This record gives sequence, structure tokens and C-alpha cells, in this order.
Amino acid sequence: MGCIEIAFAQHLVSKGRHLFLRLWSGRIDFAAWTANFGRIVGQLAKFCPLAQCLHRVLPLLQNPLETTHMRSGRKKLSMNISRSIPRIVFGLLFAVASQAFAITDSFETYSIGNIDGQGDWIDFGGTLLTEVSTDQARTGTQSLKQTLNDVDPNPFDIPGYGSDVYQDLPSVHTSGVWDLSYWVYVPANFDGASILHLADNQVAGGDDLGFGLQLVVDGSATFNEFLASQDGSTGTGVSLIRDQWVEVTASIDLDANTVLATYNGSSIFSGTWDPGTDPASLGGLNLWVQGGEGNGSIYYDDFSLVPEPTNAMLAACGLLAMLAIRRRK
Repeated sequence: MGCIEIAFAQHLVSKGRHLFLRLWSGRIDFAAWTANFGRIVGQLAKFCPLAQCLHRVLPLLQNPLETTHMRSGRKKLSMNISRSIPRIVFGLLFAVASQAFAITDSFETYSIGNIDGQGDWIDFGGTLLTEVSTDQARTGTQSLKQTLNDVDPNPFDIPGYGSDVYQDLPSVHTSGVWDLSYWVYVPANFDGASILHLADNQVAGGDDLGFGLQLVVDGSATFNEFLASQDGSTGTGVSLIRDQWVEVTASIDLDANTVLATYNGSSIFSGTWDPGTDPASLGGLNLWVQGGEGNGSIYYDDFSLVPEPTNAMLAACGLLAMLAIRRRK
């Protein structure tokens, strides 16, 4: 997620807190609260799946839960329920917001050209720029483009070394399950390698990328395959698909210290995430191109690196749904 989207999510959380305080103090009724809060969660649903769950449940709460006063026969709002539901939803809002602070990008809001400084993408000193391009796009009209450099030797003595960019998570994570998904387009003339390194540390430090997983497009005539490797251990390579968009996924379980990666639905790696002695962690990603004869460019679109909702989050969402169903009966 870019810095603009993070600021927007933080703004939405602030609006949710304001609505919560107005409800608690009696300055807004419950029906109006759920309507306004529903709009906030609907906007957050653009960032994370958990918000989509809340967005479906909240319409069931539009009318207040009523009880009948035994003496007067008049109906009144059950204060315990009216206060417990906002607590549950507001807690889930913070869970949604924390999940939003991950990496999600379709490159549609960026200016064409150098991606450095747009969103949270940072150039890592490649010999060519990483660009926002309209050459290819899976969704919308723009994607990320990296290009091989045919100047050999280049200043880094890495044959074909061209574009190089990274993005870090806001902090290093040591628990939970993280899901990576992105789409890659490999033109017929791309003859080098493109490496996406999922790092167990933040890349910004530059000198300790540690373990993690490398997802590799090997466009050389010798191999022409997609494969994954981890600290010298290589998974199963599969034939490279060219001139069309292909999805790559990885599921990283930091609690179990395992990772599973797929290319076009086929498993390419299943094993240990961090074979070292330190606790398993995840800090960011680095993407670059090198090798071959230095010919061609490669394109990426629809990046997503987000945590799965925890059991506690899902349980709270389920409780909210049960309260809504109970009100309807």
C-alpha cells in the first residue's frame, strides 16, 4: 500500500473513533451510527478482505435492537447491546487498519516513468530505472516495468544488471501467516532473470537481507523456467509462460516457519522459511533483473502482501454476525 492509501486508512480510523464517541455520548442514534460506520468500512474494504466481511454484516444492524418495557409497553433500545456492538466493530476496525498497512499495489495512481518515491517503492541503485508503464497491464492501464541492461560490464560487474527496486513493510513481523500474490508478464524477447526476494529483514538496511525466498523468472534459452529457491535449496522449476499474465503466490507461516509457493497454480516450493537460528520474520521485498544478453523488459502488476486475519479477528466478526442474526429473529 502506498503512503497515500495508508494516510487515507488512518483518516478513516479517526472518523470511526469520532463516530464511536458520538454514539457513546448519545449525540447520534444507533441506526445513524451503523449507516455512517458502514460507509467507512466500505471504503476500507478496498484495502483488505476482513473489512469486506464487516461491510456485509453491518447492513443487518441498521435498525436498533429493541426490548419492550414491562410496565409501559414502550419499546426501547437495549443499551447493553447498543454499546457492545460498537465495541466489537470498533475493535475490528483497528484490526482492519493494521492489516491495511501491508503492501498492495496496482500502480494505477502513479505518474508514468520513474517509480522511485511513488507509493513506498524505492530505487535500489540499479543501472536502469524501474518504471510505471502503459506497455502492458493486467488491470487498469499501468504496471511496473523493469528492463535488462545490455551494457556489459556494467559498474557492478553483474551481466545484464538493470532495474532494481524495493519496498519494506512498515515494521518487521515475527508472527502470523502472510499471503503474497502478484502477476508477471514475460515478453518473448526477455532473455535474462528477474528475481523477487522476500526478505526476513527490511531491505532499507542494505547489508542484511538474510534468509527468505527468491522467486525467479529464468528467461535464458538454457532453462526458460520459473523457480523458487531458499538459501541454496531450489524447488521444482516449471516451464515459463510468455506473452501473457501469470499469477505467482506464496504463503508464509511465520509461526510454523514454513513457506509454500506456486506459479500458475503449480507448486514450485514447499519448505522452511528461515533455516537459521533466529526467529522467523518478514520485513520487505526486493525486485531486480540481471543476466542473459541484456535484452528485453518484464512487467509486474497487482501486488499484494497481506496478513491473514487471525482467529481472534474472525471470531469477533462471527460474534458480530450472530448478534445481527439474533436481532432479526
